[in-house]
Amino acid sequence: MLAILLIAVIFGSGLLGMMGLGGGIVYVPLLSWWGLDFATGAIPLSLFLGIATSSSAAYTYYRNGLVQTKTSLTAASTVLLGAPAGAWAMTVIPTGVVKVLFSAAAGYVVYSIFSTRDPVDRSAPLTVYRAWVILTIGFFVGFFSGLLGIGGGFLLVSFLLATGFPTRQAVATSSLVVVVSATAAFLSHLPHADFPIPTALLLAAAALTGSRLGGLWVTHYARPRTLRIIVGAIILVISLKMGWDGFFSLMK
Repeated sequence: MLAILLIAVIFGSGLLGMMGLGGGIVYVPLLSWWGLDFATGAIPLSLFLGIATSSSAAYTYYRNGLVQTKTSLTAASTVLLGAPAGAWAMTVIPTGVVKVLFSAAAGYVVYSIFSTRDPVDRSAPLTVYRAWVILTIGFFVGFFSGLLGIGGGFLLVSFLLATGFPTRQAVATSSLVVVVSATAAFLSHLPHADFPIPTALLLAAAALTGSRLGGLWVTHYARPRTLRIIVGAIILVISLKMGWDGFFSLMK
């Protein structure tokens, strides 16, 4: 069973890490299926793996000049507020409600991605409008990291695309923010975390390997249109799954 989990983590980190999405949307259900408690095991360990996944991808993108540092730091400033807020909200807000709202927002984001084209101009200056949007999205990236253990990178990627960022820059910039988001959320959950450390380190090594390979593909081979289709498809699946889980959670 551990071998299957390792393979799934490598695949998930390669696919989602290279998209700046962190990988938590795959890690949380996998770790729950493996037998860890959702709140004390699956979520904190998912965040730990998200740190490894996003760090590897962010390093690859930064070396190739794709990360917009000002944008990343702007989002990270409110991520640090959102992560502990999400960890606290997990104790008072029905998870089903959050998942349904999350699904609706993600559905709109998918529409935005497929209805816009990649900009011809490869620059994406941090205007006042973009700064306010990114500050707001940064908070929710952190919030969903703390609440659901999913990193929240898909929110930032989506809105960067919707506000005119080229696809590679959006993916690369998001990966750096997810490092901050996952770290802040992991530290918020750490006092109550309960998972086997040797296994966590082994899974982190698998996540590093997968995200490194995925990051190299995005940097050197992937076409912007291909990336946009993959990002949109992944977020659509996330949206549908979250909505489904949230609906049935509320019906219980």
